[in-house]
Amino acid sequence: MSLPLLAILPGDPGGIGPEIAVASLKAREVRRVCTPLALGPKNVFWKAGWRSHISPLLNIPFSYKRFLCRPTAEGGKVSFEALSLAVRLAAKGVIKGMVTAPISKEAWDLAKCRFLDQTEFLKAATGSRE
Repeated sequence: MSLPLLAILPGDPGGIGPEIAVASLKAREVRRVCTPLALGPKNVFWKAGWRSHISPLLNIPFSYKRFLCRPTAEGGKVSFEALSLAVRLAAKGVIKGMVTAPISKEAWDLAKCRFLDQTEFLKAATGSRE
């Protein structure tokens, strides 16, 4: 019996999220219950310590020249794109679920996302009340 494919998202590239995501991808406990898939910008995962032997990666291009440790519109846009793609993949049954590291509400606002955070987006994307 194969383990379910679970997307691990890095959250905001300017925060602690990418390091948390890579630590999750490396964790034996995670690998016992799922097949992890890194989903997000390759350069963000790479900077956080991801390497191809750790897990497969579905890249979302992110042409950030410097990684700033603060919320940016670019960071908000790419974290929202990763979440949106994960939701579409889950709806199609390609992945069984997702785990996202922390996003920045400020970065989402700077990127002009119409949603405050992941919960608000997930409610709208799935038609859920809660």
